[in-house]
Amino acid sequence: MTCYKEEIFGPVLVVLETETLDEAIKIINDNPYGNGTAIFTTNGVTTRKYSHLVDVGQTGVNGPIPVPLPMFSFTGSLSSIRGDTNFYGKQMTFRITELVAELHRDGYSHEDE
Repeated sequence: MTCYKEEIFGPVLVVLETETLDEAIKIINDNPYGNGTAIFTTNGVTTRKYSHLVDVGQTGVNGPIPVPLPMFSFTGSLSSIRGDTNFYGKQMTFRITELVAELHRDGYSHEDE
């Protein structure tokens, strides 16, 4: 799959289904680029494990990856073409290494974990 092997910038939507959470995390972490990923789930334990074990700059939980605004640095990682550099000059002094945006509905709490 070309969009998995090369670094491309969207809008692009790639949907992969795996048998296990560990398989999904392995697919993401085996990719040489660490731009962003998202997961959709109602399980709080899955949310926590996924967002802590994937090696990417941006993680969306039950929503798309958070797109950085110009006042924030680019949050790619690994071999991402921009990596931890920033094309907004002095704004690079404020650096986010990882960004996780979570959206939970209907009674989810971290106490469920």
